[in-house]
Amino acid sequence: MTVVALLSAGCVTLCNHRACEAASRPATNVGISRGIAGVATNAGDAIDSFGCGYCDFGRADLRVWRTADLVADAEAALRIVQTTAPDLKIDIDEHYEQSLEPGDVLVCDSSDWTCTALSIGEDTVYTVNVVHALGGWMVVFAPGEKEPSTADNFELWRVPGSNLAPFGTRPPSAIAPSPAQPTAYPPPLQTSKSADATEGAAREAARATAAAVGRDEPVGPGDMVHYSNPVLGLSFDYPRELGEVRFGVWLGETGEAWGLGFSRFDALTLAGVSPDFSQGRGGMEEDTYGYARDDGETRWLTIPSSPSGMEVEVLEVITSESGVESVVFRPPPLMGSTDDATPGPPASLINLAGTHFPGLIVLSRDPARLPADTLRAILRTIQVEPPSK
Repeated sequence: MTVVALLSAGCVTLCNHRACEAASRPATNVGISRGIAGVATNAGDAIDSFGCGYCDFGRADLRVWRTADLVADAEAALRIVQTTAPDLKIDIDEHYEQSLEPGDVLVCDSSDWTCTALSIGEDTVYTVNVVHALGGWMVVFAPGEKEPSTADNFELWRVPGSNLAPFGTRPPSAIAPSPAQPTAYPPPLQTSKSADATEGAAREAARATAAAVGRDEPVGPGDMVHYSNPVLGLSFDYPRELGEVRFGVWLGETGEAWGLGFSRFDALTLAGVSPDFSQGRGGMEEDTYGYARDDGETRWLTIPSSPSGMEVEVLEVITSESGVESVVFRPPPLMGSTDDATPGPPASLINLAGTHFPGLIVLSRDPARLPADTLRAILRTIQVEPPSK
């Protein structure tokens, strides 16, 4: 899916039009002569009368690397991110603009590890809009252009051998400078408003290293808060420490997909699709619409697969206090994966009461931070009812 198509889908189904429209057009009234500018948007969990989530202005953390040449692909971008410290950090609060010296740069969103490569020239300002809707992408406009670039973003987590998790994670160990590397960053690029380039290199390296070695305490099941979604007919309790819920719905080539994540813990995802969903790509675990049981077999209803689903081995069935079953299994490689692909970590399937979105998958990609007992505590609070919107 190209950025153009994805953005068009988001603007149809994410209903706070002001932020979505800002992300779909180039920056205006910019006060710099060369560099990058734009907005950051986040999907929210509010639901309007049309039954979709909104897209509101938000925050993002961009990292910028100077490069000797224009980065050509995701593999080259990953090598840079994994072996060198960034030249500049840009903290975006809704809108930003950042002056840059002429030359080639790699710009990455450190929340979701999507990147874009740009050649900054004299009197050239690129628009780089950051969109977070469970996953993330960048909408890039070349100087003077009214239509976004048709080139796809570099998705570093898709590169074979990458240890970057999709939908964001704490900085992996590869991002933090090793003892053999200098801890000081190269001289920062010229900064402008909204950019935080004054933070000391030692402090930045220490924070990255602390996150990389996993000093964060595991999230326990205490201090739970309640969440309810009338579009899905789904409600559950979750630890307050995970942050606010983000919910978004977007169009595929046919059908619709949805995703639900957490603002302070991107490694826990709930996702699903309508049964008629297609996207013109290989299958993903998120392309799920529930499970079916027949003759003692449990089948994962996912796309692509046969209409009757893909048979899976059940590891555990967790029944909530309201009687909703979460079927825990280890997802096998999906159709379209390489022959040597290995199964992922355990996931959970849940059937919903609606027909448009009849089921979902729960993916927990950081069991060290979210232990199995905490995930079970969340699943035991799940309630399902017919959607009200």
